[in-house]
Amino acid sequence: MSLWRRHRTDAILGVVAVLLVVLVLADRGSVSTAEAEDRKYQLIDAWRADDITRVEIQVGEVTMLLRAVDDPGAPSSWLLEENGKSVDVDDQAVGQLLVSLEFAAYERTVEGLDATAMGFDAPRARYRIAMGKLDYELALGKEAPSPAGGAYVRVSGGGRGTVDYVVGPELVSELMLEPGALRSRRLAPYLSIDTRAYELDGPTGRFRLERGTWGGRTAGQFLVKTTGPAVRADRRQLDGWLIMLGRLQVERFLPVPAELAKPRATLTIEPLAEDGTRAVLLLGLGGEGCEAGQTLVVRRAPEPVAGCVPEGALDPILLDPAKLRDEHVVGTAKGDITEIRWTAGDLKVELARKEEGWYMRAPSEGPAEPEPVEQLLEAMLDVEGEIVGHGAEREAWGLSEPRATVQLRGLPERGVGVADERVERLEVGARTDDGVFVRRLDDDVVLRVAVEPARAFLPRPAALRATQIFDVPLEDVAGLELDCDGKRQRFTRLPAGSWTLEEPEAPIGVDMGLANGLAESFRQLEAVRWVSERPEEDHELATPWCRVTMVVRAGDDATRRLTVQLGAETTGGYFARRADAPAVFVAPRGLGQLASRWLLDTGALMVSPT
Repeated sequence: MSLWRRHRTDAILGVVAVLLVVLVLADRGSVSTAEAEDRKYQLIDAWRADDITRVEIQVGEVTMLLRAVDDPGAPSSWLLEENGKSVDVDDQAVGQLLVSLEFAAYERTVEGLDATAMGFDAPRARYRIAMGKLDYELALGKEAPSPAGGAYVRVSGGGRGTVDYVVGPELVSELMLEPGALRSRRLAPYLSIDTRAYELDGPTGRFRLERGTWGGRTAGQFLVKTTGPAVRADRRQLDGWLIMLGRLQVERFLPVPAELAKPRATLTIEPLAEDGTRAVLLLGLGGEGCEAGQTLVVRRAPEPVAGCVPEGALDPILLDPAKLRDEHVVGTAKGDITEIRWTAGDLKVELARKEEGWYMRAPSEGPAEPEPVEQLLEAMLDVEGEIVGHGAEREAWGLSEPRATVQLRGLPERGVGVADERVERLEVGARTDDGVFVRRLDDDVVLRVAVEPARAFLPRPAALRATQIFDVPLEDVAGLELDCDGKRQRFTRLPAGSWTLEEPEAPIGVDMGLANGLAESFRQLEAVRWVSERPEEDHELATPWCRVTMVVRAGDDATRRLTVQLGAETTGGYFARRADAPAVFVAPRGLGQLASRWLLDTGALMVSPT
């Protein structure tokens, strides 16, 4: 068999493929039969969104030019010029306009009318669309007799040539773009992730928000600078402020005035980019040219803009800088924390996120109980203190040799090409009569924290244990012994579930409801939270006011005793410990209240009045 005969099938298929490609490319310059049929009720008989490179618009005296940006990494898909001047574009508004053009439908075609009579010699609006090899021109003429509010439209280009139509009032409204309709209405030209600093000179004075050096999410990265030393900005407050600034939008554009009144405030925004232009916003310039309830705002740079905004929109932005000062010890958001390390001398506790849970690296290795870890995290993040000074004075606060240190690692900012993870460090001083002093290394600030919440910053392996203290089957409960507030009581539980009084000796029965309630609470006792590895003086566990013991069947005739000692009252209950372990937890308040009562059937002591 000849070489040609062996390969002619492949050669023929190759030629056919090339011809098909040529035909497809050639067909892009005309409207296909399928397109024409599919869009026979639309003004524009072909719509190839990916091929649109340019849209020219003229409405009255305003001209707009949209040019597509062929760069996936660009901040916008379009460039916009208005009356020959580059302005910020609103991609969403452009998208809405293109959808209106794509689905623009006509009411009916028009034949035999003079172009002047339909208003095409001086159209109200004109659109020119470059769509690959297809070009369309759309002219909006005078109002048509019907439908009410409708108008004449002339479309040139595509497969139909030039055709006159009547369109409805809704499309007329969409085509009659107002000045600035495609412009970005955002007054802050830079996103917070692209900003180095904000400076506000307003009713409450001048302050500066400057990006710190510790990385992490944007809202947690700033320092507040006023007349005194810089203090870390509270991410909880700053996040809301950044959102309100981002939402500050022009409702109606105005020409930039040649002369300006004194503004309520001046906001300067410095971009991260070294070659970026500082933005200057003049906020609250009065109501001239604006409607009632609005005030004028002017952006002097970059790309000067003037427009009206609601007066109330400025109030959240012109806030007192004192509200931004972070008095929380921890600045990283809970969901961003990936690692925590507590260190005190030789004792170290270290946790790291693993998938949906936590893994303990020290003092032992293995999965950590999720619930106590979450409780401890929440406790740490809730701790607030009083700012008393800075690290230069740390000897005065017992911080020259910290009692403990804490290091947290957090996620970097999202949506940024290069971003640093968050590293937050804390130093914990000795306990004093005034509380515990904690130093934040972010801003070198020292805070005074109450003793109890400050425990969250000490390495406490016990705090990461499960909160379940006991889990005894009901059928194994053999008795209760109480020594609380000077009341000594002892009860035996019979296999059938009834109770008998052993002490004090008295001809009286047991209140079954109270006894069963206490037994139920104790046999499944759960700590409110873990507190410390061993009792401290203020726990008052050296001489507990209450001891609760449950006698538990342990097989054959053997029993074992489970005892909990209750000390001082605290938030959520009482400091407590098991008699066989030193770790301190908080027992529910209801346990102490029930254990301190007489569990006796006082109804038997009542005497009938008859």
